[in-house]
Amino acid sequence: VQHAANNGLAGYLDRFRTWDEVKALVAQGQPVIASIRFDEGTFPSNVMKSTDGHLIVVRGFTKEGDALVNDPASKDRGEAIIYKADELANAWFGGSGGVGYVITKREGWEVVEGQ
Repeated sequence: VQHAANNGLAGYLDRFRTWDEVKALVAQGQPVIASIRFDEGTFPSNVMKSTDGHLIVVRGFTKEGDALVNDPASKDRGEAIIYKADELANAWFGGSGGVGYVITKREGWEVVEGQ
Protein backbone atom coordinates (compact mmCIF):
# COMPACT_ATOMS: atom_id res chain seq x y z
CA VAL A 1 0.00 0.00 0.00
CA GLN A 2 2.87 2.36 0.81
CA HIS A 3 4.57 1.57 -2.51
CA ALA A 4 1.30 2.32 -4.31
CA ALA A 5 1.03 5.65 -2.49
CA ASN A 6 4.60 6.51 -3.45
CA ASN A 7 3.62 5.93 -7.08
CA GLY A 8 0.52 8.12 -7.17
CA LEU A 9 -2.05 5.48 -6.29
CA ALA A 10 -4.27 5.02 -3.26
CA GLY A 11 -4.79 1.80 -1.40
CA TYR A 12 -6.12 0.22 1.70
CA LEU A 13 -6.01 -3.01 3.65
CA ASP A 14 -9.28 -4.84 4.23
CA ARG A 15 -10.47 -8.15 5.63
CA PHE A 16 -12.72 -10.16 3.34
CA ARG A 17 -14.99 -12.86 4.77
CA THR A 18 -17.04 -13.98 1.75
CA TRP A 19 -16.78 -14.28 -2.01
CA ASP A 20 -19.71 -11.87 -2.33
CA GLU A 21 -17.54 -9.05 -0.92
CA VAL A 22 -14.75 -9.82 -3.38
CA LYS A 23 -17.09 -10.30 -6.34
CA ALA A 24 -18.70 -6.91 -5.70
CA LEU A 25 -15.35 -5.14 -6.10
CA VAL A 26 -14.24 -7.23 -9.07
CA ALA A 27 -17.57 -6.55 -10.81
CA GLN A 28 -16.69 -2.84 -10.59
CA GLY A 29 -13.37 -3.53 -12.31
CA GLN A 30 -11.43 -3.45 -9.05
CA PRO A 31 -9.00 -6.37 -8.60
CA VAL A 32 -8.21 -7.51 -5.06
CA ILE A 33 -4.78 -8.60 -3.85
CA ALA A 34 -5.25 -11.66 -1.66
CA SER A 35 -2.80 -12.68 1.05
CA ILE A 36 -2.90 -16.47 1.19
CA ARG A 37 -1.39 -19.15 3.41
CA PHE A 38 -1.88 -22.90 3.19
CA ASP A 39 -0.37 -26.28 4.09
CA GLU A 40 0.64 -29.00 1.67
CA GLY A 41 -2.30 -30.98 0.33
CA THR A 42 -4.94 -28.35 1.12
CA PHE A 43 -4.82 -26.35 -2.14
CA PRO A 44 -4.19 -28.80 -4.99
CA SER A 45 -5.13 -26.37 -7.77
CA ASN A 46 -2.37 -23.94 -6.67
CA VAL A 47 0.97 -23.88 -8.49
CA MET A 48 2.78 -24.14 -5.11
CA LYS A 49 2.60 -27.05 -2.68
CA SER A 50 2.38 -24.81 0.40
CA THR A 51 3.22 -21.31 1.60
CA ASP A 52 3.56 -19.38 4.84
CA GLY A 53 2.53 -16.25 2.95
CA HIS A 54 1.99 -15.29 -0.68
CA LEU A 55 0.17 -12.56 -2.61
CA ILE A 56 -2.02 -13.13 -5.67
CA VAL A 57 -4.40 -10.86 -7.58
CA VAL A 58 -8.03 -11.92 -7.90
CA ARG A 59 -9.23 -10.31 -11.12
CA GLY A 60 -12.29 -12.26 -12.18
CA PHE A 61 -14.45 -15.36 -11.86
CA THR A 62 -15.50 -18.20 -14.11
CA LYS A 63 -19.16 -19.06 -14.77
CA GLU A 64 -18.72 -21.83 -12.18
CA GLY A 65 -17.53 -19.31 -9.55
CA ASP A 66 -13.85 -20.25 -9.50
CA ALA A 67 -11.32 -17.41 -9.23
CA LEU A 68 -9.30 -16.08 -12.16
CA VAL A 69 -6.01 -14.82 -10.73
CA ASN A 70 -2.61 -13.42 -11.55
CA ASP A 71 -0.06 -15.41 -9.55
CA PRO A 72 3.61 -14.40 -9.64
CA ALA A 73 4.57 -17.92 -8.49
CA SER A 74 3.91 -19.20 -12.02
CA LYS A 75 5.88 -17.79 -14.92
CA ASP A 76 3.98 -20.01 -17.37
CA ARG A 77 0.44 -19.24 -16.16
CA GLY A 78 1.00 -16.13 -14.01
CA GLU A 79 -1.71 -14.01 -15.61
CA ALA A 80 -4.36 -16.63 -16.28
CA ILE A 81 -4.68 -19.15 -13.49
CA ILE A 82 -8.02 -20.53 -12.37
CA TYR A 83 -8.09 -21.57 -8.74
CA LYS A 84 -10.95 -23.58 -7.24
CA ALA A 85 -13.04 -21.18 -5.14
CA ASP A 86 -13.36 -23.50 -2.15
CA GLU A 87 -9.60 -24.22 -2.05
CA LEU A 88 -8.72 -20.54 -2.39
CA ALA A 89 -11.28 -19.62 0.28
CA ASN A 90 -9.59 -21.99 2.73
CA ALA A 91 -6.18 -20.46 1.99
CA TRP A 92 -7.39 -16.88 2.07
CA PHE A 93 -10.41 -16.48 4.34
CA GLY A 94 -9.25 -19.29 6.62
CA GLY A 95 -5.47 -19.40 6.24
CA SER A 96 -4.76 -15.67 6.25
CA GLY A 97 -7.93 -14.37 7.87
CA GLY A 98 -9.18 -12.80 4.62
CA VAL A 99 -6.52 -10.08 4.49
CA GLY A 100 -6.60 -8.30 1.15
CA TYR A 101 -5.27 -5.13 -0.42
CA VAL A 102 -7.18 -2.81 -2.72
CA ILE A 103 -5.13 -0.44 -4.87
CA THR A 104 -6.98 2.32 -6.73
CA LYS A 105 -6.42 5.56 -8.58
CA ARG A 106 -6.39 8.62 -6.34
CA GLU A 107 -9.66 9.99 -7.73
CA GLY A 108 -11.45 11.74 -4.90
CA TRP A 109 -8.58 11.20 -2.46
CA GLU A 110 -7.00 14.20 -0.81
CA VAL A 111 -3.22 14.08 -0.59
CA VAL A 112 -1.88 15.60 2.64
CA GLU A 113 1.81 16.48 2.42
CA GLY A 114 4.01 15.14 5.21
CA GLN A 115 1.62 12.36 6.26
